[in-house]
Amino acid sequence: MLLNFEVLFGIPPHHRLWLVRSRERGGLRWGEYWTHEEVNQGGTVMARYESYDEVNANGKVKCGWRRYDDSGNLVNEQTVSAQGSVRSRQQLPFVA
Repeated sequence: MLLNFEVLFGIPPHHRLWLVRSRERGGLRWGEYWTHEEVNQGGTVMARYESYDEVNANGKVKCGWRRYDDSGNLVNEQTVSAQGSVRSRQQLPFVA
């Protein structure tokens, strides 16, 4: 994804977003995955975010993210247009 995660997640200016983990999967079913933590000025984790940019078994690009509160409860889930994915533009056409 070529998106600013702070803008995408709506992080307030006085909070910080820290990248906790990043993973990639190659091949025809490639994918990129990120985990972020939103931290307030006092260093307390306010929320966790999981985001992804992937191609499924049918060659369809999927992008999106999930927000969890500080207790780990899912509070928001969004799908992002596949046009936000650089890898989707580089993906070869799917041939069955």
